[in-house]
Amino acid sequence: MISLADSHCHIHFSEYDYDIDKTLEGAKQAGVNMLIAISTEVTNSIESIEFAKTHSSVVATVGIHPHEATKTLKNNLFGDLEKLIVENIDDISGIGECGLDYYYEHSGRQDQIKLLEMQLDLAIKHNLPISFHVREAFDDFWAVLNNFDSVRGVVHSFSSGQKDMDSVLGYGLYVGINGIITFSREENMLETIRQAPLEKMLLETDAPYLTPKPYRGKINKPEYVRLVAEFLAELKGVDLANVA
Repeated sequence: MISLADSHCHIHFSEYDYDIDKTLEGAKQAGVNMLIAISTEVTNSIESIEFAKTHSSVVATVGIHPHEATKTLKNNLFGDLEKLIVENIDDISGIGECGLDYYYEHSGRQDQIKLLEMQLDLAIKHNLPISFHVREAFDDFWAVLNNFDSVRGVVHSFSSGQKDMDSVLGYGLYVGINGIITFSREENMLETIRQAPLEKMLLETDAPYLTPKPYRGKINKPEYVRLVAEFLAELKGVDLANVA
């Protein structure tokens, strides 16, 4: 059986209604043998670490989403994240998700940029890769990245075109592919993904969000990363084993 990983999910968040044992068993049955529990603020960063400690198939990241930037800076919460990393460095696989989101702008752009820069500094200091969230903000994102060396990581939930794909690959980053490709009508995006190198792709669900076809409207699960892999294999005209 093929072996897959869900490189980006949030099933450990206490506010989401998962039966964890059934969810992890479902993933295992689908060949999904590793899950990365991605965080969005300090509280669920703590949850991520504890979740990974108690489930052998799970690894943890800690980080602060751009939606939380203004609140984090206003309330001086960033020090809590840095302390969490220092105290749990052996139990953390990366920082994230962090980045820029100009679609919703729940936080001001300058606050988002400042928080991203702070997390980039942390990642470099502790030699950790980053899971980046970038939505309608690529120009500013690349401008920030230009000021940092040795950045490793993935631009998760890619849904852009060739220009941004070229930049992702040019910076040596990976690209996260999820259920969006199964229901998107953006031919430019799909063609961009079809032509991009498999070896620079990571499969993800972003569970509980972005549920792939044919389960739209239901909560997403890590086991559905297999559906993403199958669709990607068909899109690129390769065997599922090659995608895995």
